[in-house]
Amino acid sequence: MKLKNLFKKVVVSTFISTMTITAAGEFIPVSIVKTVEAATTEIRENVNTPLKSGHVLVGVQGKDYTSNVTDVLNKINQVRYDACKEGVINPATDKPLTLNDYKPLKIGKLCTNSAKIRAAEASLYLDHTRPNGEICHTVIRALHGSDYGLGWTGENLAWYPNKTTSIDGWINEKDDYVNKVPNAMVGHYEALISTNFNYIGISSFNPDNDTQKWDWTCTEATFAGNDTEVTPESAKNGAPVLAKVEVPLSKTFNQCISGNAMAYIGDKNKYEVLVSYDNKQSGNMTSKVYDCPVYDNVTWKSSDESVLKFNGTSFEALKLGRVTLTATVGSGSNVLTLTKDVLVVNKNTVVAKKGVKVTDKTDSSKSGISSEDNSNKKSSIRKKVFYKKGKILKDKKFIYKVIKVASKNGKVAGKLKIIGLNKKSLKTVKIPAYKKFSGVKYKVTAIGKKALKKLRKIKKVKMPKRLAKYKKLIKQ
Repeated sequence: MKLKNLFKKVVVSTFISTMTITAAGEFIPVSIVKTVEAATTEIRENVNTPLKSGHVLVGVQGKDYTSNVTDVLNKINQVRYDACKEGVINPATDKPLTLNDYKPLKIGKLCTNSAKIRAAEASLYLDHTRPNGEICHTVIRALHGSDYGLGWTGENLAWYPNKTTSIDGWINEKDDYVNKVPNAMVGHYEALISTNFNYIGISSFNPDNDTQKWDWTCTEATFAGNDTEVTPESAKNGAPVLAKVEVPLSKTFNQCISGNAMAYIGDKNKYEVLVSYDNKQSGNMTSKVYDCPVYDNVTWKSSDESVLKFNGTSFEALKLGRVTLTATVGSGSNVLTLTKDVLVVNKNTVVAKKGVKVTDKTDSSKSGISSEDNSNKKSSIRKKVFYKKGKILKDKKFIYKVIKVASKNGKVAGKLKIIGLNKKSLKTVKIPAYKKFSGVKYKVTAIGKKALKKLRKIKKVKMPKRLAKYKKLIKQ
């Protein structure tokens, strides 16, 4: 996410619905946020079904960094009280507020669930428009089950380079609002003090596998005139979240089928479509996330169901053979077809470094492959490890830091920065262009200023052209 300049001046944004109450609707709170089975990852479901033509439902993994909601609420209510005490103009009536107007905001059930969904969405598409093209208020209205009965609704957004719920940018608009500074951004402060709102929900979200190297959060506040009060939640402290978000298939890239290329007879194998998402916004608002599983609008097919059969949730390996899996993704005029070759073998098959060696005499004429029993031999398959940003790795000569996570489909290499020496008596310095750790390929793209400081009397220096600017760090 290219947000360097954005974070130097914190971006905040607000949207207030101009819909007034035209009919009294029955209040039917609907919870779309749930936690799955015994796992600790919270699943945030999409609220729009069915999906729009040409759209897919993707899973965005991330962390919930919402601060203690009681503390945030008290801070906001203090702002509301001060505005009433000081006679600040009420944005709902254009008249001065009085202490009789003071009503503390309460935490609303629908507002909270809406904020959780919108914080994830707005971390992908940095706008009051949702990634599916709809306006932000369609979330709380879908949760409510009606366009009516909520009263006025509003949304505040902020993107901060930290792991907390930061609302100071909203509060700091007060001076510009009170002094009526022309063209100043004051809508967030207006939302905080407006008597049109009685309920609020707050959430802060940070997506994993994004292109932004800073630790950051998208904080969202949903406001409503009517809701059901609930107990404020405690601090989330980076709790894992999987948010299901509707996006246009046209804004995805790096699409692939993820799963084992070799299946053992009798096993049930799960495959999934992974995509990366690019919001295609301009300038500092550009945002990309990688390795998002697709949950809807995917049709699966096996080229030979006598070998590998799809049972609705997984593929069951039935006999020796080779098949091609096909996943058709999307709908309408926007459809993508992906394929993956899968080899089905006996469980005792030995996997060599450069392929699969098979010699089963009983079935070779039918399948074109065979297997030999090598139950006492160890498989040479190594499980890949995808290290997170900040992970320290070492080889015989250098110490590296992961500055970009590699994609699981192998199409996007990770990036490393050399931060130190593991061997300090080098006469020849050869900086590698690429390194492989735990089966994952990384591109060496940077060298720390003090990483090579202790090297002396170097006879020869060799490094990739892209790192030539760092050559001055080495004293020869």
